[in-house]
Amino acid sequence: MFSATHPRRQETKRQFSAANQSMVEVVRSMVNRVVLSTFAIFFMSACQSGLLIWSNAASLAIDVDIPNKVLFLTYEFESPVRAAKFLNTPERARNSSWHVLDSEFELNGSVLTRADSRPFQTATIKVGIDEDSDDQRLSVLSAIGDVGLVLFGPYIWLERITLTEITANIGQGQVVVHGGLVSNVGAGEVLLEGILREIHRVYFGYQESISYLGNAIIASSIEPENHALTVIRDNVEPVLHWLDTYFGTSSKSQPFIIVSFDDDDDTDHTLFSGTTSMTQSALQTPSGEIQLRFKGDSRAWTGQENEYLVQHTLVHELIHHSHYMWWGNPRFSRLWLVEGLADYLAIKYAHSVGGYTGERTFLSEIERLAIECLNILETGNFGISRAHPQVGMTAFDECGVLAYWLIDGRPRMAHPAGRLGTVLARMKEMPGTFSVSKLIRAMETGGENGSAEPLQMLIEGPRSRMWQRRDEVLEEAGISVPSSSDDPSLLRTEVVPKESSGIVR
Repeated sequence: MFSATHPRRQETKRQFSAANQSMVEVVRSMVNRVVLSTFAIFFMSACQSGLLIWSNAASLAIDVDIPNKVLFLTYEFESPVRAAKFLNTPERARNSSWHVLDSEFELNGSVLTRADSRPFQTATIKVGIDEDSDDQRLSVLSAIGDVGLVLFGPYIWLERITLTEITANIGQGQVVVHGGLVSNVGAGEVLLEGILREIHRVYFGYQESISYLGNAIIASSIEPENHALTVIRDNVEPVLHWLDTYFGTSSKSQPFIIVSFDDDDDTDHTLFSGTTSMTQSALQTPSGEIQLRFKGDSRAWTGQENEYLVQHTLVHELIHHSHYMWWGNPRFSRLWLVEGLADYLAIKYAHSVGGYTGERTFLSEIERLAIECLNILETGNFGISRAHPQVGMTAFDECGVLAYWLIDGRPRMAHPAGRLGTVLARMKEMPGTFSVSKLIRAMETGGENGSAEPLQMLIEGPRSRMWQRRDEVLEEAGISVPSSSDDPSLLRTEVVPKESSGIVR
């Protein structure tokens, strides 16, 4: 049967469909307007509050007041902000040494705002020395006697806001040093070109606090009677020359060494610390800062023991600086690779210049650190690549020294003492970062079968099957361990010189 829809009914359906479609479009339009309005309000609020800043920038002017040991940091923003957040300040700085001058501003944790929440375009912060801080390495500001100030650079950076220009206003006869670059002398504004986030320390001081020793720049208080300072000055050039000779290089960079003393009346308190910040200057040439802090009565440091400690600290840090020149930033390397190398070569340098006296010898230093290393690994039941600070146990320096001694000094004809320089030279020719695998490849390319086995034993630690051969491996390296060493507290090692094993070149 044939059936057809009535024309009037068809027209009614078309009108109803059109009405529905129109209503849907109206509702959709209203929803879109609400969403867009809400997003616009949120976006404008976020931008004004400083939560969303994609292209804002600021300039920083540093006013230097060395006599009162303070700096004034003035930020000038290109676009007004309601808040500025610092990247690193709250973790280390205290309000007593880091505060805004204008009472209308507030610094809560890492966020700088106005008390009335209104936008601002300029803000000045006063940075002083926190005398109560125990964090000597990462203090915001530290003093070099009465002649200079050191600003820890990472504290000046802001989140999502680029610093396009940094200038320093210095007084008469003052200079600014950063990244191995020394400004001209004289009062006025100095543009700090090439300041990057990797540059950690900027020095503001009087001209007489700066001295030049070969390629090195030294900033220190003027204390000609200070024996520790004399040791440093006497060793900088010889150390750099020794490193160039050892690795067959020619250093063209300028390590910047900042030396400070915290003298007190406790002549037995001979603690010291050294820190290295490695970076590159604006010219992309290797450069860096080394800050050495000495605590105790350094004026009384005239003994040979203290002289060795000061020398070791200096050499250790200069090796870190050279490490950057040879292999780049080692921040992603195993700590035992980096710290062990610095300690081991510092011991070799001291031996090469006759720095040991009495019972202290090159072999006795290896022995002492080997004892500590084996005790740590057996007590913690881990290998050097898995070791981390726990219960006061860190195997980085001690086991690193032992590892490099196993590479450098094992008394076999295949590689007499001095092999390390050759291995490291091979590593320089290999692509990639300074790593364990790269070190092992450099050893094996020399053609000695099994040359990496002793190193692998330390890497894996007591949990490896190779640890059962520990006594045999160590004996081949001139280190004998008694069988009673199952008890870590009874562990003793004795370095036995064999043929050329005691000759360090």
